[in-house]
Amino acid sequence: MAAPSTAVEPEGGGFRPESGRSRPAGGRPRQPLRWHAGADAGLLVLRLVLAAAFLGHGAQLMFGAFGGPGLAGFTQFLTVQGFGMGSLLAGITAITELGGGILVLFGLFTPVAAAGLLAVMINAVWLKLGTGFFEQPTGGGFELEFVLAGLAAAVVLAGAGRLALDRMFPLFCRPQVTALPCLLLGVGAALLVRFLAHG
Repeated sequence: MAAPSTAVEPEGGGFRPESGRSRPAGGRPRQPLRWHAGADAGLLVLRLVLAAAFLGHGAQLMFGAFGGPGLAGFTQFLTVQGFGMGSLLAGITAITELGGGILVLFGLFTPVAAAGLLAVMINAVWLKLGTGFFEQPTGGGFELEFVLAGLAAAVVLAGAGRLALDRMFPLFCRPQVTALPCLLLGVGAALLVRFLAHG
């Protein structure tokens, strides 16, 4: 009688049968789900896109780069939108976008950094809820903010992948441990700002 087998991943990639477990019906070896290089590459692309968006926007808010409003203009915008402590909130938002963008770019403390970006985007979506989902030539619409919030949440839940500095910190390589606390951190921070700072 032939020895039962399962699938393992040998050095160099691919699968080969190994004795010790039964075959499923049909005789083909059962292949367990495994992490692979494509997942790491996908998470790297996701991080690069997210980081580029927030680094650019953070530079607009902090320094007035790329035609942005700078801290003074952003403070005025927040005040008009009904937020108190406009200058403090403007500075925190700009630092969160720049700092979070840098950390996500290099994959360092990624779930925490992405949670901060998620908090910013939740409030950005909240501000535009009454303007409709799709952006219009005349202004309004929160589709961009919604997409960025989704990307940030995806990074919180999935982690940075293996192409990241988080590999030096075992805790941040375990999204099954960090995902829910960091997701709650991002949502909680957004609600805190909304209900304490918005008049």
